[in-house]
Amino acid sequence: MFSSLMLVSLLVLTLPIMSSIFNTYKNSTFPHHVKNT
Repeated sequence: MFSSLMLVSLLVLTLPIMSSIFNTYKNSTFPHHVKNT
């Protein structure tokens, strides 16, 4: 059984990773769009 504290700590650990992955994806995607247009 997951306690709410474990769930919150897991979320806190996952959020920075997801945001960094999203930022890397965004930065690698947008310049290509700008160059194509």
